[in-house]
Formats: sequence, structure tokens, C-alpha cells
Amino acid sequence: MDKHYVDAVQWIQSREQFGSRPGLHRIEWLLQELGNPHHDLNVIHIAGTNGKGSTVSYLKELLQNSGLNVGTFISPSIETFNDRICINGCRIPNDAIASLVNRLRPIVEQMDQDETVSGLTEFELVTAMMFVYFKESPVDVAVIEVGLGGLLDSTNVVQPQICGITTIGLDHIQVLGDSIEAIAEQKAGIIKPQSTVVTGHITAPALKVIEDQAARVGAQLYQYNQDYKVEHIISELFKEYFSFSNEHWRFPILNTSMLGKHQVENAGLALQIWLLYMEIHQQPVDKDIVRTSLNDAFMPGRMEVLAERPLVLVDGAHNVPAMERLANNVQDMYTNEDDRTLFILFSAIETKDVSGMIDLLDHLPNTELVLTSFEDPRAIATQDFIASCPDSIHVEQSWEAAIKLLLNKMHDDDVLLITGSLYFIAEVRLTIKNLLECHKDKIRVV
Repeated sequence: MDKHYVDAVQWIQSREQFGSRPGLHRIEWLLQELGNPHHDLNVIHIAGTNGKGSTVSYLKELLQNSGLNVGTFISPSIETFNDRICINGCRIPNDAIASLVNRLRPIVEQMDQDETVSGLTEFELVTAMMFVYFKESPVDVAVIEVGLGGLLDSTNVVQPQICGITTIGLDHIQVLGDSIEAIAEQKAGIIKPQSTVVTGHITAPALKVIEDQAARVGAQLYQYNQDYKVEHIISELFKEYFSFSNEHWRFPILNTSMLGKHQVENAGLALQIWLLYMEIHQQPVDKDIVRTSLNDAFMPGRMEVLAERPLVLVDGAHNVPAMERLANNVQDMYTNEDDRTLFILFSAIETKDVSGMIDLLDHLPNTELVLTSFEDPRAIATQDFIASCPDSIHVEQSWEAAIKLLLNKMHDDDVLLITGSLYFIAEVRLTIKNLLECHKDKIRVV
């Protein structure tokens, strides 16, 4: 691999030492030095506790298939660092990353000498790189995922034409607040004057906060199951079927290949945003584009099927609200047969409600739960699992050994679910694929 690229990524990731530092003054200072590239972008801004990445994926397909050059910004990456910044689904090239770092590094090092703007974080740096790349490439529309919260997130320097808020739940409470209302206030911080806001499936207390913010700044608000409706029809092994309707459009049967009933809600949110975007820009709506785009949308590590028989899934359910959805989906889809065992391999980082997630998984029927750790300074250590978990839950030091053990125990009708932190999923996903290839004499690999 190109040394300039490797050095650039290592330098970017060295900024992680500064952790999460909410606030806009550092990113604003840097962008000012770069000529404020974000001012020239047409932006759709997506916030929410869960579902952001999938919503971005649906929107990318809808907008790209409408003939637009579409930039997407997501985090964290699952397959490679370059996943985070894409145009029309194509990752930012290695040489572009190296070139951007060469331009930004002297500015960042200058900032480090000024205590008022020192300590630029990795996420802030990558956000600035994204803005420059999308301006200079250029893109027709940038679909930008919030990193953390909204109000004080470094992406919140933009003036979006449309913003979406997917879900709101208790996560990152040390930073965002320990109540639904407090977290909703942070998410609602992306709503700007005269913009358009679309909400996903959000509970009443959080929705009230969003309604108040939209009214305060004069933003037009479109609400799930009020201004647009999404109805789940049926789940199949590789499809979710649903209907969508709003004041002007009705789609009686649509489907998505991303699994779980929550994906129907994410797809509906993305579709409503896209329909509004097309209306604002006076563009025609092609129903075939809708059907194709929602079916083709894909996000690695979200109820992703790696093998069919036995069934092997990976899902980055990294907080309690996401784990509740995952547990419900798995129970509905895969644990209704007495002779089927659900094997689960789980790991997480220390800042999450780990006991809450383990409790949800441990109460699924016909389940064998295995806990493990992974190579990340934030990962829960296996000895901490051993100290806090009942003896009925197995703890395995090596996640690779755990996967091999579970694959060897499984029968054709069993299910293996590997879940927890997205950082865990990113670390193990390619290794899992290689292990499955080694077992393909008895496992039908997708």
C-alpha cells in the first residue's frame, strides 16, 4: 500500500487522542483557513441515535439514480478508512487522502500552538477533508451524517436544505445528557432557519422538543406517521416488504434488502426526504427509481447476511435502543423453531450500557451467548465480563477462536449472530468472511 497514504491515515488517527470534544470553534477556525468550502455545498443533514447510516445509504441510491453526483459522509468506517467519504458510492482515493493531509497538516499544527483552537480531533479533521473534497470534486448534493449529537457536532457548520432526524434514544449520555428531552435538544440543533425537517419514528417527549425547535427557527416539519406513513407488510429471509404514502404519493409495495423492521422506517424516512428534495428542485419522480434504489441500498454490518445455511449475520447494534430492535427482529425472524439454536458473539466499548445490552441478548429463547473483546483501547476487557456476568454466559478471550468454536458447533438450521460495537464489527467482519470461506464445504456462503 502507498506509503504516503499509510502515513496520512496514521497521522489522522493520531488525533484520536483528543477524543470527543463537542464544539464548533475548532472546525470553524480550520474551515476559515481553507476558504469555507462548506458554504458552497448543497447539503442534506442526517442526525439520530440509530439508523443514520442506513438512511444515508437509501438517500444515496435515490439521488444517484436520479442523475445526481452524490457525496456521502458516514462514520465509523466498516471496511476501510476511505468508506467515510464517498462520491456516488466510490471511496475517496488514497492519493486524495494523502494530498488533503499535506494541505491540512500545516494548518492543524499551527492550531496546536494556539490553546484556544488546539487539539483538533480526528472527526473534526476528517469532516474538514470531506468538505474540501466535495467542493473540489464537485458534488451536486452532499448527504452528511452527524457524528455525535447534532448541535455541537463538527458537521453542524452547514446550512442544510433538508435535515432528517431518524430516532432518539439514550446513548452517549455523558456528553448529550441523561434524558430523552436533553438528547432530543442536541439532535434538534441541526435544524436551521427556513430549512425542511423530516422526523423518523420518534417518541412524543423527544418529538415535542423537535417541534419547538422547528417552530422557533421557522423550519417546515414533516413527521413520521402523520405527514408520511410507512406500513411493514412482511419479512422474508432477504427482504422486507412495506408500503409508503404521503399527501401526493402512494407506493403500495416496496422492498428493501436491508433486514429488520426498523429498516422499513429508515427507508420511509429517506424516501420522504428524497420526494421533498425532488419537489424543491422541480425534478420529476420516477417510481421505478424508487423501487430499484430501496432494493439496492446496502450498509455493511447492518443485519448483514454472510452465509445462508447455517445462517450467519453481523449487526452493529451498539447501544440499548439498537439492541432492543435487533432482539425483537431476531426473535420474530429466527427463534420460532424449537430445534434451532441462536449462537451470539458480542463485544462492546466501555462507554455503552453493556449490561443492558447483554440482558436483552441473554433473554432471547434457545440462545447461547458468548462474550469477547477486541483490539481497541475502549473495548470491554474479557476479565471485566468474567467478573460481572453469570456463569451461564461463556466468555472467550479471542474472538477469532470464539467464531471457530461456534461454527464447528452449529447445525444447518442454527443461526450465528455477531453483534455489538460497530468498531468490533469493523475489526472482525473480513476475518469472518475468510473463516466462512474455509468452511464452505458445509456452509453456504452468500
